Amino acid sequence: MTRAARVTPGSLLCLLLTGLASPAADAPAKKVLTFADEAAFRSSSVPVMSPDGTHIAYAVWPVEGDGESIVRHVPGGKEYRFPRGPGGATVDPKFAPDGTLALLPLTPTKAATEKARAAKAKPEDLPQPALAVVDLATGTVTDRFPQSGAFAVGGEGAGFVVYRKPAKSEPGTDDAKVAPPNPLPPTPKGKLPAPPTPTTPTFGSDLHIRDLATKTDRTIADVSEFSLTRDGKSLVYAVNSKKDESNGVFVLDPAAKSG
Repeated sequence: MTRAARVTPGSLLCLLLTGLASPAADAPAKKVLTFADEAAFRSSSVPVMSPDGTHIAYAVWPVEGDGESIVRHVPGGKEYRFPRGPGGATVDPKFAPDGTLALLPLTPTKAATEKARAAKAKPEDLPQPALAVVDLATGTVTDRFPQSGAFAVGGEGAGFVVYRKPAKSEPGTDDAKVAPPNPLPPTPKGKLPAPPTPTTPTFGSDLHIRDLATKTDRTIADVSEFSLTRDGKSLVYAVNSKKDESNGVFVLDPAAKSG
């Protein structure tokens, strides 16, 4: 007759502890992340969807180096990728009202900037931020023009885009800097403090309305602020000019040929 082995409570506890410890002993050692691993991670902007819901557009960028702007066809998964410069995206892409075009804000790549500087290009000849207009059917860039800051899209069909071009420094402004005023002497007790130093007035800049179908521009001078109504049919803008008689707040139809 075979006798069953006797298992004491102590030996059972040892078996359980040994079983629990075995997987931990066999588990691979945890990897310590390095700077190279961190550089492999990329950040992404919030995707923007086309009016018909078939495409999304967004930007991605690493910790260091150039990024990309990506347009993705949602049902099929096909992607179009366009190089952009280092740093995070500050302006979201947009789509034309009929959903046939994507408008991608692109910044100069590091290679393009370094090449221009190596060629000793003038500041005005350095690569500039631009707005690329992409045909969603083919993924080709059908239009590209200098653009900086916020922009708005409206209208019908291909529609129009309201935008600004990158600011250009006036000749001599980089070299001729205004010296800071001398510090004021202490104010005697009981007397009013000296008035603050007047600030330099700032004026508006050119605002452009571009027809995305014909690629023609209209220009409004000295615009300090602008806003496109939700239906895209009215452009409200403020003019801050050196000529006081030109200043004010105005409304126009951006789709009209003249305002």
